[in-house]
Amino acid sequence: MRTKLIVCLVVSVLFAGQTLRAQSIDEQTGRCLNTSDWFGLQRLYTAHATEMQPLLRDMSKAMLDHVFARYDEAVQSIPQLIRSHQQDLGAANTLSMIHLYASDLSNMGNNKEAAAKVESVAAQLKASGNVAASAQMVHLAQIYKAMSEYELFRNESVKKAIVIPFRLDSIGPKDKRSVQVIVPSRLNGKQLAVTFDTGAGVNVISTPMARKLGLRVYDIPVEAEGEGRNVGRFAIADKLQMGDLVVRNVPFYVLDITTHVDSVDQYLKHMNCVVGIPLMEAMKEVQFDFSQHHILIPGQESDSDAHNLCMDTQTRNLLMEIRHGDEPLALVADMGNSGLTTLSNDYFQAHADAVRAQGTPATFRSGGLGGVTVTECYRLQKFPVTVGDVKVVLPEVNVLSKPTSRRSNFGIKDFLLFRKVIFNLHKMFLKVEL
Repeated sequence: MRTKLIVCLVVSVLFAGQTLRAQSIDEQTGRCLNTSDWFGLQRLYTAHATEMQPLLRDMSKAMLDHVFARYDEAVQSIPQLIRSHQQDLGAANTLSMIHLYASDLSNMGNNKEAAAKVESVAAQLKASGNVAASAQMVHLAQIYKAMSEYELFRNESVKKAIVIPFRLDSIGPKDKRSVQVIVPSRLNGKQLAVTFDTGAGVNVISTPMARKLGLRVYDIPVEAEGEGRNVGRFAIADKLQMGDLVVRNVPFYVLDITTHVDSVDQYLKHMNCVVGIPLMEAMKEVQFDFSQHHILIPGQESDSDAHNLCMDTQTRNLLMEIRHGDEPLALVADMGNSGLTTLSNDYFQAHADAVRAQGTPATFRSGGLGGVTVTECYRLQKFPVTVGDVKVVLPEVNVLSKPTSRRSNFGIKDFLLFRKVIFNLHKMFLKVEL
């Protein structure tokens, strides 16, 4: 399941260089910002920040602070960007930055402050006659207010190093089995099987299950995106127990987890409760040990010089950067996706001749919240990549040959090539071990 939370508008940048060299750097910067190439922007900013126009430099700093989870810096750099460049940013981009600023306050646990900021902006928008944007902000403030009533993800675990046993379940029809990471759990004191999905930007629970387990459901609409869009309600679970982990006040989106397509719902019916990135962020580091079939939340975080993880600004998807030869590739880290690793149409456009020559025409079918999509693709065999500093050959990958908004995606089948996968959402790195 790919679950997404839309948090901001698309960032679009206009710029004008002063010299040939400045134009080159500014053009690259603008392209990175407009295509959400955060890893490319990170390299460019590190090497050439002083050569960027002030608007692009300050916007790059703000966006990089946000996507690489430097929230304490983001709540300084985003307001600075707005103060210095509001006229050049324009109304839409300024509103986008306010969305990001509020979400960063929330990520730091300052939901009351986030709600107050959003309410203030909503009032200004209403006074200026922008009723639609004001209503959006009012709705966002309701969510932050609801969250501000709780200390979210309050960790009451006794052990310093937390072990969470899981199993790899085969689900769906016999001839088309898929695999999911399933964690035997207790939610509000009642047993259930929880799907752990690194591709879930929000925690999700089905409407019947939320009712059965007595979650505190608010009359606040929330929108999630998978293959389509799905509207549900915001809710809080009092207590979640997973192995040694005990956390209080866990937020969920209550959604109808169905596509109304029987062949797809055979998979989704096993996923009545999904936890993902919000829990991972709260725990900071999560280690999936596929040899021992457990998740470890270490007492002390690992170290790494890599910064090969970031958060997509619009979807809250976790992006990982890998390499194919010398070429960097950014993919959604999605253990909820049981299909092949898939490369986007952007990759196809850049390598069309080679893909056509080496690949086999096929179709890529995926289902999730909101529906089912079928896309033409080419299937490549034995695709070598480097993940972290580990080289591995992916048996097969799909390359989407038709334009689509789908990002490249790294699924559970290829994560299972590794003995251990370590996600650190504090220092933003991914490490793997064979």
